[in-house]
Amino acid sequence: MRNYLLIIMLIEIALGEDKQIITKTQTQGLGLSFSQQNLLALLGQTNVSSSIAQPSLYYILKKDNIHIEPGFSISQTKDGPRTSKSTTLGLGILYFTKISDTKINRYAGIRLSKLSLKQEYNSDYYDYEESDSQNIMTISPTFGIEYLIDSNFSLGADILINYMTVEDDDDFNHIDLGSNLFFRFYF
Repeated sequence: MRNYLLIIMLIEIALGEDKQIITKTQTQGLGLSFSQQNLLALLGQTNVSSSIAQPSLYYILKKDNIHIEPGFSISQTKDGPRTSKSTTLGLGILYFTKISDTKINRYAGIRLSKLSLKQEYNSDYYDYEESDSQNIMTISPTFGIEYLIDSNFSLGADILINYMTVEDDDDFNHIDLGSNLFFRFYF
C-alpha cells in the first residue's frame, strides 16, 4: 500500500508543477535512496524490524540520457550477544527520458547488487561463539519517475522487480516488488 501512496504523491506533484523546463545539464551527482524492504528481515532475522528504511548512497554519472549509479550501504544491528553486519554494493544503469515540456523525467533500467551479511554470536555466560556469513545477489529491473525541483536537485521514486539468490545455496530464490524514494543532487 505504501508503494502506491508514494507513486500517487509524486503524480500529484507532477500535476501541480509550473511547466518550467530545466535546461541546465549537470554531468554528475550524489543520490540518497530510502527503501521499504529490509533484506535482513526477509531472511528471518528476528532482531531487525522490517519497517526500518535503510539509506543507500549513490554516485551519479550522467552521459546524455544514461545514468550510471554505483552505490553502497552499510548496516549493523546488535541484539544482546548477536551482531549482524551487512554491506551492500550496487550498480544501476538507467535510461532517462523527459516527459514533454515538464520538469518530470521517467526512467527504466537495471540495478544489480551484492549484499554481504555476517552474523556473530558471542556468549560470555556459556563460553560460546559462532559466526556465519552469506552473500546475496540481486538483479532488479527498475522503472521510475524523477521530478526536477531545480537544475541541481530532484525527488524521485522507482519500482523494482527484485530477483534474489544466495551464493552457494541453489535452493534459495526470491522474487518481490520493492520501491525506493530518491533524492538526487546534481553538480
